[in-house]
Amino acid sequence: MFSTRITYILFLFSFIFLSKLKAQTDDRTLDDGVIRILAIGNSFSEDAIENNLFELANARGKKIVIGNLYIGGAPLELHVKNALGDSSAYSYRKVDESGAKSVHEHMKISAALLDEPWDYISFQQASPLSGKYDTYAKDLPLLYAYVKEHVKYPETKYILHQTWAYQHDSDHSGFSLYERNQEQMYKAIVSTSEKVYKWGIFQF
Repeated sequence: MFSTRITYILFLFSFIFLSKLKAQTDDRTLDDGVIRILAIGNSFSEDAIENNLFELANARGKKIVIGNLYIGGAPLELHVKNALGDSSAYSYRKVDESGAKSVHEHMKISAALLDEPWDYISFQQASPLSGKYDTYAKDLPLLYAYVKEHVKYPETKYILHQTWAYQHDSDHSGFSLYERNQEQMYKAIVSTSEKVYKWGIFQF
């Protein structure tokens, strides 16, 4: 499980770093030498970007700002509800350019979107539903449309965060959706992610 998370973080940083290098040849509003990434997620986004991502960027001499709109176990459906209701429902975890971490409670998605000129914003389904395509089809277009309307700059790119399967002996209640079979869950997540990525709205 730990190695899977580290692998995801390494791939995420590599994609962002290479994309940023390419973008530096363009005259874009967001090209100020700082990579800014915001996640709308839950504990899986916490694992992916709050842990180690700043250190990886720092090791390469890159400036980075990280934001995570966090609600534990939150599915896309809840994010849509909070967005449309402009609810102050989030714990907003932020890592600034110096690596200092801060937590702002009762944050709205709309406020976080305007807090920084985000280069990247990631979307993620709750882990039990991450292999269920219909749940993405129902809610993700609504959340994406809201973010596109409220984000600070049109140059912002979007990431589909593919989660990972539970451990083979996990007692998570959501594991029953996959007959408590790790390989079945993994294949469902990969298949679903591939279908969603084909929508053409995500860069990574």
